[in-house]
Amino acid sequence: MCVRGQSPSSGSALGAVDISVIIPALNGAALIGNQLDALAQQETGLRWEVIVADNGSTDATRDIVRQRMSSFPVDLRLVDASRAGVGPARNAGARASRGSRLLFCDCDDEVMPGWLDGAYEALERYDLVGGPNHELREPRDRHSPVVNPATLWGRGEVKSAQGCNFGVRRDSFFLVGGFDESFPPYGCEDVEYAIRLHEVGGTVGPAPSMRIHFRRTTGLVSSLRKVYRSGVAEALVWERHPDRFGSLRGRRAAWRSLLALPWDHTVRALRTRRVDAKGTVRDAVTRWGHVRAYHTILKGGRIPAPQLLSPADDPRAAVSTGHPRTEPTGESE
Repeated sequence: MCVRGQSPSSGSALGAVDISVIIPALNGAALIGNQLDALAQQETGLRWEVIVADNGSTDATRDIVRQRMSSFPVDLRLVDASRAGVGPARNAGARASRGSRLLFCDCDDEVMPGWLDGAYEALERYDLVGGPNHELREPRDRHSPVVNPATLWGRGEVKSAQGCNFGVRRDSFFLVGGFDESFPPYGCEDVEYAIRLHEVGGTVGPAPSMRIHFRRTTGLVSSLRKVYRSGVAEALVWERHPDRFGSLRGRRAAWRSLLALPWDHTVRALRTRRVDAKGTVRDAVTRWGHVRAYHTILKGGRIPAPQLLSPADDPRAAVSTGHPRTEPTGESE
């Protein structure tokens, strides 16, 4: 791990790059130009690069990125990440990167001014950081509501940052294996990564200045599809870490939770004196995703073997044999 106060490039095999920004992209031609514009407008004294990890696009995404390379203010590269899933795409970008800090954002959002510096400063204190996601509005409003007001979220002592606005020290990322590529193409790979980081003593904390304009998914069907896929992936997280989620695991537990939903939400409505129809529907779809997970990818007690990176997959740095810092560094809330 980097020693606090030491320049991350000093005496390192990483080369003269402080930060690598990694953007997974799948058919992002309509919006990726906006994200690249937002990144190009960052004002910083840091040395940085941008890597677009193309996840098998069939539209003009690759052409748009190539057209921007010569005029982009820093090194902009395109790497092939055609294996399905955001986790494999992010890993491919990390393998191609040169920075001592890895920042992840999505092609349909837009980073705000100060995003790079805000992430870098927070990563001086923590191994993994996340910033607030402000709802993207027309015209852009940097004071719009925050979609994830707690910034960091999770269960118990384990906190996670959302993958769309996620920063991590390079050595921490490779030490614990990056994103698990055995996960379904969408959902919970960021949470599962944070659990593994926590288990080796990694620290997770907020980056208040690491702000983005976050584009909400529109359309009922598309929104519920994402909720369902996250529910499926969440059940796999439970099985990966049974010591943390023992009471939630198993097909019977998933069915009990689904059947208890009407009672749970009736009690909640009586207690709060408010009916949250939208929240009830989302919860129902999530619980159905848990059930379906145990009838598909986890059928018969099957648990897919993890597919992780190793420190040896990092071609840009000497293999680290240490662990993330474990000394207290402040509150992670």
